Amino acid sequence: MSTAIRLYGTKQTAAAATVFVEPEESYFELEEAYEISQSRAAGEINSVTIEDDRYVELVFNDGSTWFGDNNSLKEIFPELKEQSRSASDAPILPGSLVSEDASRSLVGDIALKLFRKFIKTKVKQGIRDVAAKIEERGLKDENGKLNEGLYTLLPNFKLTAYKAAETKSPGTKPFLLFLHGTSSSTLGAFGELQSSKLWDELVKFYGNNILALEHRTLTVGPFKNVNDLIKALPANTTFDVVTHSRGGIVGELLMRFCESEDGLMKESLHLLKD
Repeated sequence: MSTAIRLYGTKQTAAAATVFVEPEESYFELEEAYEISQSRAAGEINSVTIEDDRYVELVFNDGSTWFGDNNSLKEIFPELKEQSRSASDAPILPGSLVSEDASRSLVGDIALKLFRKFIKTKVKQGIRDVAAKIEERGLKDENGKLNEGLYTLLPNFKLTAYKAAETKSPGTKPFLLFLHGTSSSTLGAFGELQSSKLWDELVKFYGNNILALEHRTLTVGPFKNVNDLIKALPANTTFDVVTHSRGGIVGELLMRFCESEDGLMKESLHLLKD
């Protein structure tokens, strides 16, 4: 079932909109693009219909992106679930993604910058190739460089290659490890943290021992994520973990294998095999 919405913003011309579409994204064709207005007085209202075979990309002002179908869109914006028979009365797309707990300063509202609607094209690429392109886009920094592996997260929230030899000896101070979620990155999942007082306190406590794992989440399973992480960390490391979404699965597996070489009980292994 298609989803009808209205949004405040300026519709982009085809020439302007296609600038944002990377060449390797040939498996999606851009149909409509809008630059979202945070002021209803400054932007005209547009009616958009999202058919079942269409996909939506949201670009937020912190550089993070979201990609999904119309049903997934209604999960992150519950306001869109109430559909009207008239296009003129269709629900309005919110101008920002609201934190689940607005009273917390850890994550505030994230303003929406761009709305784009795509149709899937007929290509010979396999689903794994498509997934790899999507996750790689999430792992690229502002300069287009693909970040993958274990990094030290600097006080300015920039990533630098992690070098175990330069860190303090195990046992002197714990590490703090960030694990992001699906098709995301450390900046995309935790970027809002850098402007908070909490981040200042974390930097003061952990110093240079703040780490982030930039990892694949669609073409690689959490077991491999954990295996790669353990290989990168020095032996006998003590660390605290902050996770988001799928990163929680990686964190749980990491905890299990820290507590036992087997990691999982025999009953759990049987369930996995089944």
